[in-house]
Amino acid sequence: MTTVPLSEDRIPVIVGVGEITDRPKEIAAGLEPLTLLEGALKRAEADSGGKLLGDISSLDIVNFLSWRYRDPERQLADRLGIKPKHAYYGPVRRREPDPLSA
Repeated sequence: MTTVPLSEDRIPVIVGVGEITDRPKEIAAGLEPLTLLEGALKRAEADSGGKLLGDISSLDIVNFLSWRYRDPERQLADRLGIKPKHAYYGPVRRREPDPLSA
C-alpha cells in the first residue's frame, strides 16, 4: 500500500473535545440529537480555550437513526449562530454484502 503525504494545510488537528452523556430513567426525558450536538460542540470550543465555532467552514452530520429532522445541518448551524460554507447531512447507506464472504 502506498500513501500520499498530506500537505501541511490538509493535516487534521484536534483542537478541543466535547462529550455529553444523556441516560435518563425515562426515554421520553432524553435530550434530542441536535441539543446533544450543540452542547458537545460548545464543550469542545470551551476545551480548546478559544472562540472557534464561528470559524467552522464545513459542518457535516452523520444520519440520525433515532430522530427525523428537515435539514439538521442548517438547524445546528442556526443554533450555533454560524454560517459554514459547506453544510451536509449524510445519508445512511446500505452496505452491500461482500460476495467473497459467502
